[in-house]
Amino acid sequence: MSQSIKFGKISFLLFLGLITFFYLITTTLNDIYYVITNPAAGFTPVYNKEIHKIVVGKMIPNGPAAHAGVRVGDIILNFNKTELTDPESQLSVFEKIEVGDILHMTILRGTAEREISFEVKRHLLVHTKTVLLQLFPGLIFCYALCLIGIFVFLKQIQQPMAHIFYLMLLTWAVAMMHFVFSLGNPSSVFPSWIEWLINPTMPLAAGLMLHFYLIFPVPKTFFKRFPAPILFSAYAPALILLFLQVYFHYKTTFNLPRTHQIWMLSLIPVFMAAILVLVHSIWKAPTPYARRQAQIVFIGTVVGLGLPAGVFFFLGNVYSPFYLLTLLWPVSLAYAIVKHRFMNVDVIIRRGVAYAIMSGFVIAAYFVLVVGIGQVFITLAGTESQLVIIISTLLIALAFNPVRQRVKEFIDRRFYPARYTYRESLRTFSHQLVNVIDLQKLLRMLVDFLSTNIGINPIVIFWYNPGDKSFFIREATGLNTSHATTLPFDSFVISRLLQTRQLVDLTAIRHKSLSMQAEELTIWESLKAEIVLPLNSRKGLVGALILGQKNERDPYFNEDIQLLETLSDQIQIAIENALLTDDLREQERLRKELEVARKIQLSLLPQIDPHVPGLDVSGISIPAMEVGGDYYDYLHINEQSFCVVIGDVSGKGTSAALYMSQLKGMLKALSHHNKSLAHMATELNALTYSSLEAKSYITLMLASFQLQKNEMRLIRAGHLPLLHHHKNENRTSIITPNGIGVGLDAGTIFHEEIEEVKVKFSPGDIFIFTTDGIVETANDLEEEFEFSSLQAILQSEHFSSARECRDNILSKVRAFANNGIQKDDMTLVVVRVPD
Repeated sequence: MSQSIKFGKISFLLFLGLITFFYLITTTLNDIYYVITNPAAGFTPVYNKEIHKIVVGKMIPNGPAAHAGVRVGDIILNFNKTELTDPESQLSVFEKIEVGDILHMTILRGTAEREISFEVKRHLLVHTKTVLLQLFPGLIFCYALCLIGIFVFLKQIQQPMAHIFYLMLLTWAVAMMHFVFSLGNPSSVFPSWIEWLINPTMPLAAGLMLHFYLIFPVPKTFFKRFPAPILFSAYAPALILLFLQVYFHYKTTFNLPRTHQIWMLSLIPVFMAAILVLVHSIWKAPTPYARRQAQIVFIGTVVGLGLPAGVFFFLGNVYSPFYLLTLLWPVSLAYAIVKHRFMNVDVIIRRGVAYAIMSGFVIAAYFVLVVGIGQVFITLAGTESQLVIIISTLLIALAFNPVRQRVKEFIDRRFYPARYTYRESLRTFSHQLVNVIDLQKLLRMLVDFLSTNIGINPIVIFWYNPGDKSFFIREATGLNTSHATTLPFDSFVISRLLQTRQLVDLTAIRHKSLSMQAEELTIWESLKAEIVLPLNSRKGLVGALILGQKNERDPYFNEDIQLLETLSDQIQIAIENALLTDDLREQERLRKELEVARKIQLSLLPQIDPHVPGLDVSGISIPAMEVGGDYYDYLHINEQSFCVVIGDVSGKGTSAALYMSQLKGMLKALSHHNKSLAHMATELNALTYSSLEAKSYITLMLASFQLQKNEMRLIRAGHLPLLHHHKNENRTSIITPNGIGVGLDAGTIFHEEIEEVKVKFSPGDIFIFTTDGIVETANDLEEEFEFSSLQAILQSEHFSSARECRDNILSKVRAFANNGIQKDDMTLVVVRVPD
């Protein structure tokens, strides 16, 4: 229902409440009069068709008849000096006794006749247990339901859910009073047609219960899809019973056993359906406190209604302690309202009533003005045409519509200031969120908005730190505790946020310290936290919004929760935009860093092919999109020795470029000592081991060409093998000396593993130095280029220069990858021995 409450409906509902109270009061007075004035002898006479006698059917323990010695099964021969010669017709004589009468009976027990006399007592004195266990709890049950229903109805007078709840409680009060708790005969007080209206109240109460549980705490998905057939199934039993009792009244004998059977067929399935829907509410509750509310109502419904109803329908209307259990239902409802804000009953009573009165005045003024001014217009126009009347009324109504809207806004501001302020503030804040791309500014705005518009204090924003997997205070206001407070990722509340992705109501678990560690409980108490909202992004939970108490120390009302839930999606979008902006900024920073690293890398590599007498050398390094650690260089150890260096530094970006710079400098310095390659590598490892970061290393290959001896010396420190193509034999061998990467060991193992080999070469031979970017290039089928492809190229083609060979290999690698995106640096050095 909209803010313009339909006063006809409200008035009718209030009238039903008045009628219900009148019925309960009348029935209560009738019951009080009954238990005080009605006589009770303490036994029930029944006609036994087998022996055609009146016998004692039921006995009240410790009643007058029991004290006088009457027993169940005794045959009554004489009653107050009246011979029961026609027992079937004389059964009514027992109804003519009065309180204080002395009853004289002649009974037959076995073969002996006995004379028994006793005084008739008041019903209250004889059936005291029944009054205490049935009537008294029943009065509390019925009046409590009515009071709770009226209370919630007035608190939530604009909510359809409250209307259903109100009708449900009224109907249950009438049905239980009439059929279960009343000791007198309520039908004797009211006209017969009232009885007809009350008979369907029991299935109607079950139908209203099912209807209410279908929309509490939120409308169920299946109910929103098929509302009409579900509601028909809920209320059809009551309508069917109403029509059937008319049919039975006119067509057959209308009796209680038949009504009892109809009750069983109509009430039980609907009641069980209501219980199942309530279980669904617990299972699919949108929030923890809504789940707790549903749990409390479920316990009260099953224990307070289900169990006593089963006793009543299956064992009959007998006084029993089970009737005391019915009090659990109104008690559970009252507890849920007071303790857990059941149905969000949080508005002031006078607000709803005043809103109704003011809206009524507005409607009345609207009607008077439209009709009154319309009549003036008609009088001035001098016509009584119906068409003119209709057109003039419509024009006046349209002209008054802006005024009516302003009056409605005035009522909203006056009687719903919080909701009006929330609505306007939310609209303004939503426009501001669109333009905020700075995360820190966004979080600050969020804190200021909640603090100013709802009056919450304190407000704290915890933010996730992936480094130590904890949440730290990033933004706060009104915080009296240390800003150094952190929350571990596996804390109780954070785990709840991760599991449910919904707000956590700390007021519901504040007194359950066993649910969380004492240290965490102390943190929440120091923050004065009541509600924790998750701050999510595409990556998951990035933060938590902690809300403390409101300034007026009011609980979080329905308006507050609705505002927070409405803001939740917008905040998530705004945070996602801000994080995306931060990512873009970080990407820009990394891009600039990569540019610097690329320039460093390129400056460290040879810019032109070297001129070496007796050798044809050509090298190239093609960087990928991301700067890697590929490195190659040439060292002139002396006039007779030329050295090729190729390596791969672990890591990416600037760090890899800096390691390359250090590597180049150390190799230049070590080469001047004119020592063996193995010794150079050992010293390089010793110098590098202490300067590299943990888990970083360098793969390296050094090849020294001794031109006068046609000999090459080679060491390999964890790098890829060397390819040696023998022209004379047209075969290509793979040379793989022992050795581990530089920086993996302090020195002992490295020195033991490093192996220096000698390789003879002849004119026309070709040596291929490469990195994994060449041999690990993959095609569309995820097949790698591998060394076998290089061997095939060298053995199938003749190259007149090292550059020609280098370019041919690169061309074949690109063709193999179908000119796809290069994923790694490709470095290749070709050394050819001229013919």
